[in-house]
Amino acid sequence: MDTSTLREILFDPAESAESRLKRMRRYAITGLNLSAARNLPLPRRPISAEERPLFAVLRREDGADDVQTTRLAEASHRLTLPLKEVIARAGELAPPGWVPPDAKLGPLSSHVCTELEARLLSRDLDGLDPWLSGDIPLSHIVNASSQLGCPISEVLDTLGRLEPLGVRIGEREHYLDDLDRFEEAALRQVSMLGGRLTPSRWRSSRARKACRRVRHGRGWRGWKTPG
Repeated sequence: MDTSTLREILFDPAESAESRLKRMRRYAITGLNLSAARNLPLPRRPISAEERPLFAVLRREDGADDVQTTRLAEASHRLTLPLKEVIARAGELAPPGWVPPDAKLGPLSSHVCTELEARLLSRDLDGLDPWLSGDIPLSHIVNASSQLGCPISEVLDTLGRLEPLGVRIGEREHYLDDLDRFEEAALRQVSMLGGRLTPSRWRSSRARKACRRVRHGRGWRGWKTPG
C-alpha cells in the first residue's frame, strides 16, 4: 500500500489517524503492508475536511528525509492561504519531531497559489500528486502550454516565480515563445534541453520534419539528433 492510498484511508474527521492505524495493524497477519506509514507523520488529532490538504503537507516522499515543497501549492490553493501560513497550520497538526519543508520562500511567503500554479507543479497537470521537483522536463513545459492553453512564455514565467518551491528551469533564453504543432510533437520527445533524440524517436517522420524546421529555420538548440 503506497503512502497516498494509506493517507486516504487514515483520513477521518471523527477519529485520529493514529487510532485508525492501530486498528489496521491488527490485520497485518493477513499480509496487509503498512510500511508506507513510516513516510507519513500522523496528525495529533482528528482533522476536519477543510484541513485535509494539510494532511498531505505532512507527508514525506518514499525514501526521502524531508517534505516535498512543491506540494505546498495544493494546500495554498485549496485553502486560499499564503504559503507561510500553510507551513504554520501543518505544523500545528504535526506530531513532535516533524520537520517542516525546507523552503526559502522569500517573497513567496505571503503568496497564495493559484490553480494554474498548482497544476503546473504537478506531473500530470491536474494540481494533484505526484509533484515535480528539481529540473522541469522540457516535455512538461510543452504539454502544459498545449493542455492548459498558455503561451510557452507564460508557463516559463510562472514556473520561474515558483523556483523557491524547489523547481528549476535551465537555459531560459533558449525556449521559443511560440510553437507550431510539428514543433510540439518533436519537443515532447525530449526530456531536457540538450537531450538526444533516440533513433527510434528520430525515425518518426513528424519528429524529423519538426527538428529540421526548428533547428534550421528557427535556431532552436533544445536537442541533438542521432548521428
